[in-house]
Amino acid sequence: MKDNITIHDSFRYELIRKIAEGGMGVVYEARQYGARDFTKTVAIKLIKEGFLDQPMFLKNFIGEAKLVANLIHTNIVQTYHLGEANGKCYIAMEYIHGMNLDQFLQLIDANGRSLPP
Repeated sequence: MKDNITIHDSFRYELIRKIAEGGMGVVYEARQYGARDFTKTVAIKLIKEGFLDQPMFLKNFIGEAKLVANLIHTNIVQTYHLGEANGKCYIAMEYIHGMNLDQFLQLIDANGRSLPP
């Protein structure tokens, strides 16, 4: 017997701080809230305001979320959810604690070292 069960839920996120900003998007550390005091730290990627009205950019953003959502590898950040709130699309992703690539490269340079080729 096949169960036809649909679960409707609204994901609640609180943006805590900006982690990184690129030319077309911003990534925030965020808190996800769920039932019975469930909380989880996640990263939220948002499209910058200037790109919200560009259909091709929005299509690529959504395509990125769909593509990466099915890739499971220790070196790839997990995608949890593609959502839309207040007319803005966002991607909820795994939050990785630690320094970003730019900070890592600066640390290596400050210590007079370099990455092997």
